Amino acid sequence: MANLQSADFDRLSNAARGALAEEQRDTERAITLWQTASELGNPPTITALGLSRIAGDWGYRFLISGDQIVADAVFLLYGRQFARVLGLPAQPSGYTPLLQQLPGRYRPLFTEGCREAVTQTAPVRFSGAALHQGKIEFYRAVFMPFRLCPDSPRPLIYGSFNYRTLSEASTPAVRRRIDAWQVERV
Repeated sequence: MANLQSADFDRLSNAARGALAEEQRDTERAITLWQTASELGNPPTITALGLSRIAGDWGYRFLISGDQIVADAVFLLYGRQFARVLGLPAQPSGYTPLLQQLPGRYRPLFTEGCREAVTQTAPVRFSGAALHQGKIEFYRAVFMPFRLCPDSPRPLIYGSFNYRTLSEASTPAVRRRIDAWQVERV
């Protein structure tokens, strides 16, 4: 995804910087949960998540059933805020592949995030920007592998995703970086 330089963030207002910091705090809390629950570097089992809390204070978080073949992956659970920012239904469809449900601008992120989490068996962080309707969306995401049970062959991917639209950051330099990244990814 687009890598923005610290100079790009220096141009943001204090409110915009605070909004970006909020996403970082949620992804870091999700990673802390994973690290606390992991067993000697192995992905933890799903019971460590406390699933009853995912729709409450974990509103930007999600749970995916999938592996390296992301085209077959589906959402099992996600929070209300996650659904809202991506324009998803309130309840996930466990039968529709997640790539068909996601906005096109975020499909590459979720494809890469799911693959990397499964192959690295560790949390994978992303931050960057996407263009949408002439505005720039700054996002943060983390993807982490979990297991259904200790000897389960099919991984689950737990994570957090959010973005902020920051109209004041639509400087020509930032737009050129995002445009260049989009050309590289095609």
